[in-house]
Amino acid sequence: IRTIQVNVTGEVEVPGTYSISSLSNVYNALYCAGGVNELGTLRKIQLIRNGKQKAEVDLYDFILNGVIPDGLALHDGDVINVPLYVNLVSLEGSVKRPMYYEMKDGETVQELLDYAGGFAGDAYRSNVNLVRQNGVEYQVYTVDSPLFSAFILKDGDEVTVGTLID
Repeated sequence: IRTIQVNVTGEVEVPGTYSISSLSNVYNALYCAGGVNELGTLRKIQLIRNGKQKAEVDLYDFILNGVIPDGLALHDGDVINVPLYVNLVSLEGSVKRPMYYEMKDGETVQELLDYAGGFAGDAYRSNVNLVRQNGVEYQVYTVDSPLFSAFILKDGDEVTVGTLID
């Protein structure tokens, strides 16, 4: 096993050049750099080799499903770049993991609920409430369950799942 030099740039806690094992992958290098900071994307991390993007890494695949895609082995001189996030959505209320989620362009309310592990036991499942800023004012939506897989989320959306009435 030999040591290689990898550059980790962009929105990580400690950007820099790291000497790591030649058996390492993108996840190992990100760990060495202290992880992605609060402004960085978890969904579109770039593996750059010889000045060209070789792969795009979505940490949600790893975090939520334990999937490590093939082709992420690192070579000497590789660059891992973490750009800024694009779409950050708040999810609160009666779901298993209420928090902020980064959404790719075109992702929907249903995908957000899936990332959150689904509804909690006391959730009102017929609809969710959504507040969206359009640059001028706030818009309030009630998204009914048949539209969960069609309603596309945007940066800054705030989604709330209610509870059953006692």
